[in-house]
Amino acid sequence: MRTTLLIGLLSSISWTAMSQDSQFFFKAMNEGNSTALSMLVDKQADFQIGDSRQKVNRNQAEQMLETFFAPKSELQFLFRHESNTNENNGTRYKIGLLDTDSERYRVFVLFNMDAGNLSIAELAIESP
Repeated sequence: MRTTLLIGLLSSISWTAMSQDSQFFFKAMNEGNSTALSMLVDKQADFQIGDSRQKVNRNQAEQMLETFFAPKSELQFLFRHESNTNENNGTRYKIGLLDTDSERYRVFVLFNMDAGNLSIAELAIESP
């Protein structure tokens, strides 16, 4: 009984943390806030913006996102699909669309769950 309660409590804490981090990501994408997004980036993450794909750290991720968002305005980001958390490796992905004043982008983000926190392991922003 105690074990079941503990598992339930830990699951709800993890779910709450995931939900808050997802909302933080959603808000930062809608604002084009590269600094906030970079705070979610894992120590090393795979980033693809357009045709450029590379493994980056938080500082590099922030620079790439800043360059991407700088000329854009009227951002609107919507999640379209998400996976359940993979119990084997703690990952979860989300797919969304980012509309700007001039173009629409497909966004794929892979989150790692580590110690109750979500971090971005992979982010791809592509023209469909």
